[in-house]
This record gives sequence, structure tokens and C-alpha cells, in this order.
Amino acid sequence: MTTLDGTSQQHDLGGGFKISAPGVIGDAVLQPPAAGTTRRSGGTAIDSLLVGYELDDVAEIDLEITQLALASASRGGDEIVIEAPDLGPTVGQVMLSVDPATGLLSWHVPEGDVVRGTATRGGTQRFVLGSESLAAGAPSGTRGMLGWIGKKLLRVLVYPVTDKITGWIVDQGLSAWEARARPHGVRAFGPGAHRSKDWNALDVPAWQSLSADRALLFVHGTFSTGAGAFGALPDDIMAALSIRYSGRIAAFEHPTLSATPTENADWLAKLLEAASTNLDVDIVCHSRGGLVSRVLAERIAGASSRLKVGKVILVGVPNGGTPLADPQHMTDLLDQMTNLASGTLGAAASVGVFATGQAGDIIEAVLAVVKVLGRGLLVGASGLQSMDPKGALVRSLNEVAVDTSRYFAVCSDHEPSGTSVSALALRAFDAGMDRVFESAANDCVVPTIGMHTADKFVIAPERRVELLKADGVLHTRYFGSTSVGPRLLDLLQG
Repeated sequence: MTTLDGTSQQHDLGGGFKISAPGVIGDAVLQPPAAGTTRRSGGTAIDSLLVGYELDDVAEIDLEITQLALASASRGGDEIVIEAPDLGPTVGQVMLSVDPATGLLSWHVPEGDVVRGTATRGGTQRFVLGSESLAAGAPSGTRGMLGWIGKKLLRVLVYPVTDKITGWIVDQGLSAWEARARPHGVRAFGPGAHRSKDWNALDVPAWQSLSADRALLFVHGTFSTGAGAFGALPDDIMAALSIRYSGRIAAFEHPTLSATPTENADWLAKLLEAASTNLDVDIVCHSRGGLVSRVLAERIAGASSRLKVGKVILVGVPNGGTPLADPQHMTDLLDQMTNLASGTLGAAASVGVFATGQAGDIIEAVLAVVKVLGRGLLVGASGLQSMDPKGALVRSLNEVAVDTSRYFAVCSDHEPSGTSVSALALRAFDAGMDRVFESAANDCVVPTIGMHTADKFVIAPERRVELLKADGVLHTRYFGSTSVGPRLLDLLQG
């Protein structure tokens, strides 16, 4: 056991690991990885997925903060620094921190330019955990460094630069991963099929059927897939939609990390042109999929006789962007999506999530980004950055007034309540993002006001579905909410 004495002294934990924690009094213990399937992440989904995608524990650091010895302004930026041995150029390394009180998870990647060596030359990797790291914790005690004073677990994870299972080379970036795992395509998406992760692109007869009359197109959001985003829709809702559109329902599968919404929309336009197919659609879209849908409706449909867009139901869409897409908040975005999908938020998190495979879809994509960031890269993340409020796409979509009579917005302002363990985790999770959203109403990923009002893009109040705070709808749970499905029917049938 290593005693942290409040000074800035660097302490040797053994095994090549070192820690410095100015202003912190407590203990730090380096442990070997938990044996077998016994893990301490607090999540029900994350551990099996870590193993499945070749992220293995090499060490675990138990950290217990008992007291803060210095005032905040005197603690050297509220930083705890962990140094870990570099395992060479063929191995990537990241850190996953866990708050045992809530199970909430947070990612950390090596800081800046890694001081790289080889396994024999003793290079190191440096992880900096600031006062905003591990932002959530026990809902009692003294607020301080790393969230609440108390216990923390730091898991050091390693992975091969060349994925042994898929052959994907991490240093090639996200576009290489998505070309294999999340390619463009249009698939059938009727009742039952909306929960299947396996799909084939529409063939000629299917295109002929889809284009025979007005159809319904589902467009998923970031990190997700058609089944992951919309699989929680109840069977009776999907059956009613199938009747409404005489079976003409499809989903637009597309990469969201490495391609911009404009590139997604252009791909679909080129497909229609190459197939000499006309398409007349209403659209239901989620999150970043709403930006893809707006490009289709406002730019592609106006320039091509092949596409006509009717109603567009924007669900949790960042019309005004989201601060989580700012490059400086990239790990915050990964933390949010990991906690939403991993099961750390209790039983409520599994409703319509684990059953449809959404957790796997989200975390699979998160891990691809984590691996790239762990190598000091951010190759091919233009799809994520397209949601930046200050980015070119968001600004260009909203700087010119357009007819918004075709648009409807489904919005949520998430405010957790209750005293159960999962409710306390939700409260900590929600509070952890206050600094990012500057206390503005949000669904934990997208600011609420930006779902319907962004510069000159304004959806009238009568075309907004504003979910009650009591519903507690998070960004990934709109379509499992009993409030959303019936409203989709109302809007599309009316």
C-alpha cells in the first residue's frame, strides 16, 4: 500500500507504475487484474464487450481519497498523474476509471505526445486525472478532486494495434473500422426486422416496392445502427406503421464516426441515381441522424428529382449541435455513451437496450474511438465533429431560414429523481455533465432548446413533443418510452 501524503511527491506503486497526487491524503494500491470473469467495473455489459474487443486488464489501482489537504487553488490544477510502463509500438493502452459507489465509468487516454520507448527501454505513458475526471461518485461527503471523496478503481487496459479478430489496424483510423463494421446501405425495416442486427441491402424488387408510393425511412444516430436506435419501438407501433405505409418501411444504415452527415446524404443520392430509382419518404430520425435527414430534405431533395421528403420527425436531434462534439469534450462524449449503454445506470438502463443489442452497438463504436485515441490519434472522426455547435455543418444548416412546416421535434429535459441506487447513479451521471452544458436543459447528450431552435431554424411550439421531466427520458431511450411511440403514430398518420 502506498500512502498519499498531500505533497506533490511521485510515489512508486511497483510494476513500473507511479502516482503523484498533490493535495490528496489517502491510499493507493496496485493490484493484479481480477481473475477470470470476476470484474469490478460495476457494469453488466462492459466487461464482456471489453474482452470481446481485445481490451485486457494489465493492472488495477485501488485509490481511496480520505481528505483534501490543500485548498482547490493550491493543488496544482487538481491533477492526479498516473505513469504506466509503455509496452511497445504494437500495444495500445488506455485507462478506465470506476466509481464503486455508483458504477459510473470514465475513459482516460495517454496525455499529449506519449513518451514512447520499447518494453526493454522503459518508456512510459502518462495519464492525467483532473478534478473533472471521475465526475460522479457517492452522493454524500465532500465534493473534491475526482468527484466525491471516497474509493476509486483505475483499470489499466491494453489492446493490440492490429485487431487479431478482424485484422483492423487501429492506426488506420475510424474510417477503416466503419468500412468493415458500419457500411452504408438501405435495408428492409418492418415489424420484427427492426430488431435484427443482421441485414442485406435492398434488392431490385424490394426497391420497386419501396418506391411504389410514400414510404417511411428510419435514420439512426451516432455510435448506433438501425436496430440499436429503433429496436425498442413496440411491436404494435411498428405493425401500425407498416399498415400506414403498406409495408414500405426501410432504414438507412450509415457510418457516423468517419463520414459527415453531408457525405451520408450524398451516398444515398448517388445510390438512387445509379439505380434510376425515385423515392418519396417520411423520415423518423434520432440524434445525428437528424442532421443527415435535414441535408436530405433541404439540399438533396431540392437538387434531385429522385428524392422527395415529406414529414421529418426529429427525435433528440442536435440541430444546434452538442458541446460534447467539441474536440476538447471527446472523452466526455465517450463517457456519456458508455454509461448510457453499459448498464451502470441500473435496471432502467436495460429497458429496450440489452434486448435489442443497443448496448453492444454503442460500446462497440465507443471502443473503436477509444482505441484510436489511445494511440494519440483521432483519424477519421469528422462524423463526430460535425455535431460541434461551432462547426461548419451546424452553422450552415441554421444560418439561412428554411420552411420548417415539414418538421416535428421530440424533445426531453432529463432530470433524475428518487433514492434507489440506480436513481443515485442517474443523479451523479446527470450532474457530471453540468459543466459541459453549463446547466442548460438537456437529455444528457443534446441541449433541449437546440432540438427545436437553432439560429434561424425554428420548429413552432405546436409541432414539438416536449416530454415531461417526470418521464426521465435519456438520449438513448426515446424509442423505449411509452410517451414516444403513440406520438409517432399521431404525427405520421395525421
